[in-house]
Amino acid sequence: MPNTLHALRGPDHHAPPDPALHAFFLDFDGTLVDIAARPSEVVLLPETVDLLKALQQASDGAVAILSGRALAELERLTAPVAPVLAGTHGVEIRRDAGTLTPSFANRRALDTAYPVLDDLARSHGLLLETKPGALALHYRNRPDLAPLCKNAVSEVARKSNLRMIAGNMVCEAMLTGYDKGRALQTLMGETPFRDRIPVMVGDDTTDEDGFLAAQQLGGIGVSIGRRDSCARLFCPDRYSAMDWLRAGVERSV
Repeated sequence: MPNTLHALRGPDHHAPPDPALHAFFLDFDGTLVDIAARPSEVVLLPETVDLLKALQQASDGAVAILSGRALAELERLTAPVAPVLAGTHGVEIRRDAGTLTPSFANRRALDTAYPVLDDLARSHGLLLETKPGALALHYRNRPDLAPLCKNAVSEVARKSNLRMIAGNMVCEAMLTGYDKGRALQTLMGETPFRDRIPVMVGDDTTDEDGFLAAQQLGGIGVSIGRRDSCARLFCPDRYSAMDWLRAGVERSV
């Protein structure tokens, strides 16, 4: 296990975050769980559940998971913890008071894009995931098709006035106006996140908006495994990132 604190870059931010001062915004896949061959196969390990519960308690509940997954699936996977959740890159937000699902003025754009991507997925044995506000084309089983998938989603998004985002072996056509950075900014204006210092931890290009938003608010972005990031801090793997967060909890006790 590498020394997490020395693996992080940025001379002012080597110390673990203090749960009494910080708010925690965490990606799910590749951050809280290992990437699996299929999205349904991921497992939230008991030690990660324990860490999330400890973070919740130490921060008075200022813990949110920001994920590209649909909210319903994210709720199922995180049921032992029940944190604040933002699904589909912020399209859906679940707070303690319930779920916010915005009305989609351009929902028809997704309906138009679906047949094109569905045909592509069926032709090549790929997984097309339908989510509120997005269509996600997964090609982990066919990485050689990455250029084809990206081009197809990009073209569909352009024609349908959607936003194309590329992640770890997945590319999505989604409604405009939503991303993890906007979700973070929204939650930072609310209790229990308000007046805290945001910490955004993620491993994918879809987390870049969250890193940028956290840092614009005077906080910290932590990129896992990716040095080509706007995040000011770097961690070599998700286990080191979890150790870094755990150290902050232990120092606060």
